[in-house]
Amino acid sequence: MPTRPPCLALPLRLLLRGLCRPAHPPCAATGARARALGCPHRRSGLPLRHAGQSRLAMGPACDLLGPRRASGFASLLAALAVAATTSSPAGFVALCFVAGLSLANFVANQHWMSGIFVPSAVGLANAVTASWANVGSTAAQLVMPLVYELVLRLDVPITVAWRVTYLLPCVLLITTGLAVITFPYDLPCGAGVGGGAKTGKSLWKVVRGGVDNYRA
Repeated sequence: MPTRPPCLALPLRLLLRGLCRPAHPPCAATGARARALGCPHRRSGLPLRHAGQSRLAMGPACDLLGPRRASGFASLLAALAVAATTSSPAGFVALCFVAGLSLANFVANQHWMSGIFVPSAVGLANAVTASWANVGSTAAQLVMPLVYELVLRLDVPITVAWRVTYLLPCVLLITTGLAVITFPYDLPCGAGVGGGAKTGKSLWKVVRGGVDNYRA
């Protein structure tokens, strides 16, 4: 078995490796065969597209369900995607989209803070909560390699260790999703009617209203 780098040096090594090479390994297939197989390097823009699509979907979800429910359900769906497995390109794309819903929590968060805090304080509240999201992303870059190294030290095969490592974000997503649905208030005065939803309209009317709004 090859010698592994020291535990403390692993996060920096993986970070530099990620910055210096493509996000996906190269694929030997080309042309029509590559498109048929859904080779990863043909889909290098998937993470960015999924992040944008999930955030667009979160807007109507906040209006229909309220930001608290939308955020909690998004975390639970993302947890299912992280724990799931697939063997097809279409399944990979679907799981990437669902996992990207966790990034859309930013939209629900900003929506939620705007309803909780008064105008004189909402800017600071949005800045603080958005900064926590950035802190979490940074912590994940450091903690996940350390957890992976710990799993390897338990003599778990490499092909299984990375899967076991992903149980950590899965558990955290389930915990935070249930906590957000159960404990917080939708509004300063309490839980609110309809989970803080701003409208009782259908999805189509909500989407059309957002598209027609020149301020959007």
